[in-house]
Amino acid sequence: MNTRHRIVFLLLASVMIVSVYACGKKKPPFIPKTRFPFYVQLLKARIENGTVILKGYVIGPEAKKGENLPPVLGCRVYIASFGLDVPPCEGCPIEYRRYKEITGVVSGKNFECPLPDITEKGIYFFQVHLTGPGNAMGPPSDRAKLVINKDL
Repeated sequence: MNTRHRIVFLLLASVMIVSVYACGKKKPPFIPKTRFPFYVQLLKARIENGTVILKGYVIGPEAKKGENLPPVLGCRVYIASFGLDVPPCEGCPIEYRRYKEITGVVSGKNFECPLPDITEKGIYFFQVHLTGPGNAMGPPSDRAKLVINKDL
């Protein structure tokens, strides 16, 4: 085997090895089996006793007599943070880079969610999706903004 054949052979072998490990079985995107119609409206963020609290109202379809609506199990809170010296422009899209899964946030029509681990100075944006049975998520809430000027 001459040098040219060796190079072609090594190149083809490398491509095959990489493609075998890089190509896994991927599932197609799916829509949850159950629709979850509940969402949070009038979301507000404030600081109470040194803890960030999100509050709002749960909106959903009205139950007809004899109809069982799925329970709200919790929520997924999306969080975006910025330094005080680099605020995002008004109206710009916000990229939420982290989220928290929290349970037990609904009491009747009231939504209340504590976020005790947010303690640093900055500009924070929050958006909430209520969650139900079977990992179903409701539509997103409106966006809440909170500016923290001092350490909590």
